[in-house]
Amino acid sequence: MPSTQATTVPTRVQVLTALAAGVATTAYYATPDFISSRRARGWVKAGLALASAATSVPAFRADQAAARASAQEAARAAATEAAATSEPVPESDVELGGGVKAAIVAFGAVAVAGTVAGAVAIERWVYRKGEARAAAGKALPHTGPALLYGVVAAGLSLAPDVSRWGSARR
Repeated sequence: MPSTQATTVPTRVQVLTALAAGVATTAYYATPDFISSRRARGWVKAGLALASAATSVPAFRADQAAARASAQEAARAAATEAAATSEPVPESDVELGGGVKAAIVAFGAVAVAGTVAGAVAIERWVYRKGEARAAAGKALPHTGPALLYGVVAAGLSLAPDVSRWGSARR
């Protein structure tokens, strides 16, 4: 049975973004092998994170433009269909109560706090593992795993957006 997912070749921007993500991730996690000062490592890592985020801006803008075009096309199709059936286009008048809004905000705050706590825990674990490899006499103990993390980051950057699979059928 043929697949319903369209196979797409990554664009030049996507490939460059993935390459930048891989290089930045590798450099980020390899810093303890090359920069001994904790403060300097912090500044370098902050710069790498900023540079990595900046490289994703063109892809983000392209995705936003595509999403806007798709939404406009869907709105035009709905308006055309409504005009053909002489039915008014339905309006969205959903009002959320104060309790629901508070619950959504609380959930968002807990999600952000959990994400930050998880990221810090993983960062510390990765650093401790690298230090254990250094104590065992391994050369460039942080760089080996950093290369793997970089490859994973680049691969994830090139992964297709599964939320758009099947959107052509709608």
